[in-house]
Amino acid sequence: VGLTAGRAAMYIANLYTIAARHDAYILNQWGLDSLKDWRMWAEDRIHMTTEGHERVALAAYLALGHHVEEEAWRAPLPPAEPLPRVESVRGHARWAKEHAGPWVQRRLTGRSSGDTVTAKIGEPAPFGPLDLP
Repeated sequence: VGLTAGRAAMYIANLYTIAARHDAYILNQWGLDSLKDWRMWAEDRIHMTTEGHERVALAAYLALGHHVEEEAWRAPLPPAEPLPRVESVRGHARWAKEHAGPWVQRRLTGRSSGDTVTAKIGEPAPFGPLDLP
């Protein structure tokens, strides 16, 4: 963080400037303290859990100027029982082997995790009007 903090701050400042110029909204996920809890993140540590998504959705709803009756979603999760050090190290090692290592390998070989994925619908297809409440 120390080496890139200045650049990141400049990047974020530019985003806010551009958003203000275009009357756009910004959701500051870094400001959501609850997302600092690893239980809000999936096993791959990239995607959020259902709880994490719910909290971000409510924050986005508020950022768009809507009101949320109860803001208990801002509260942190109850404290987790600390893992013994051995289990913690094993968990980090498992993550590195199953997620970080393969990601690095794909980057080094110019591949993507989506290279073998095919579209659910191969050709674009029209759809009817959305049925919104």
